[in-house]
Amino acid sequence: MSHASRGPGGGAAANLSVWLTTLGPLAVRRPPPSIGRALAGVGGAVLAVGVVALGGDRWASSGSSGVALVLTGGLLAASLTAMRRPPSPLAVAGVAASGVAAPALAFFLTAGGGLPSLRVVALSAGILVLGLYAVGPWKGHTFHLSVLVVAGWVVALSLGNLGVERPLFGGFASLAGILTGAGAASMVVGVAYLGIGSWLHDEGLEGMATPFLAVAALSLAVGALAVVRDSAGALQGLVALAVGAAVAFVGARCRRRGTTWIGVGLAAFGVVPLASGLSDGAAVTAILVAVSGAGLVALSPWAAAVAGDDDGTGPMGGLTGPTTEGRPIGTGDEE
Repeated sequence: MSHASRGPGGGAAANLSVWLTTLGPLAVRRPPPSIGRALAGVGGAVLAVGVVALGGDRWASSGSSGVALVLTGGLLAASLTAMRRPPSPLAVAGVAASGVAAPALAFFLTAGGGLPSLRVVALSAGILVLGLYAVGPWKGHTFHLSVLVVAGWVVALSLGNLGVERPLFGGFASLAGILTGAGAASMVVGVAYLGIGSWLHDEGLEGMATPFLAVAALSLAVGALAVVRDSAGALQGLVALAVGAAVAFVGARCRRRGTTWIGVGLAAFGVVPLASGLSDGAAVTAILVAVSGAGLVALSPWAAAVAGDDDGTGPMGGLTGPTTEGRPIGTGDEE
């Protein structure tokens, strides 16, 4: 049920959803696709990366973060100034640049002359970005929320056998070692993000739900594959099927194409190791994979009905989708 349909005194959760709408129109809806905004945003991010890289080079060569702090701090201040302008390419570029500058500033603030811990950087970046998202005339931009959600995932990874003071870089034999150590933590945060994103969607906060659902799909996939990396093929397939089905179901009921396809793709990926683990030869494996594909096709109408999705029998095979008639999109106050 949307927050708009709740009466007064609807409980703490309802009051929270109403308060979240004060963060701006992007909490409620996603902005329509725009190549102009995309180019401005990417341009601002690329500019910010260049400035941060220059600061990083000075820090690495001198062992002092002074110059890097001046550059990233100045970049953040300039970005916030640009964001206060009326909707324009410059304002969009400011949003993207600030989303890059804030985590970089957190890194250099905690670095000093050496590498900080993963957890300290993620927490510091999260605090800075939370301020950008929730406070000030520039609050409410989805890109900042996306950076904040990713920072939360990184903090969870740092809790998964990586150690409080584990350096941000180095100290591991391989990337696989990092993922294996933090796979369970990644799955836990993924499940939590799926729940948060689903609740936000149900409360009518579709824009705010987007980062949670997107990062949930990624963190669950990474976590699942990391946890079963050294397990038997059949177990790998079962875990991929279960996680993929959960992601796809939430994506479908929340009308999120990307999340739904990621979930379905992960579930389909699990078919191969599952079939391989249940058979003795290539021919039998191939037959089981083919049968599994046919089974997925047969189950699709039932799955669509459970998720409340279009079963493909509507106009143009269900590809027309919902219309945007009557919805207040593109009013010019987006990122």
